[in-house]
Amino acid sequence: MSSILSLIQNENMKIYRRIGTWFMIGLLALSALAGALITKATYKEPANWKAEVVSEIKEMEAQLSEEKVPKMYKNHLEQQLKINEYRLEHNIKPVASNTFWGYLVNSADIIALITLFTSFIIFFG
Repeated sequence: MSSILSLIQNENMKIYRRIGTWFMIGLLALSALAGALITKATYKEPANWKAEVVSEIKEMEAQLSEEKVPKMYKNHLEQQLKINEYRLEHNIKPVASNTFWGYLVNSADIIALITLFTSFIIFFG
């Protein structure tokens, strides 16, 4: 058991000894920080959130009425439609993107960048 832990420790030391690893970690940190700053700087509180949710519902219903909508996207639209209708019925404001939780929800695509960097480290390291 201790030999496997030693092997894992050895591989981790090899990975973090490389300059490229630290460069990629720095890029991830900078991209997360830049995304947060851009979101904070460009976000404007909607004057009437209910009107925006109603317009989103109308747009979703229009998209759902089209015949060429892929099934996965249609399922996503139906789910979002239910969420928006629930928000209106219970007077719940959508999560603002300038909050911590809103930023996490909106920046989930950074996972692709993390996966790319991890693959790069594993395959080319």
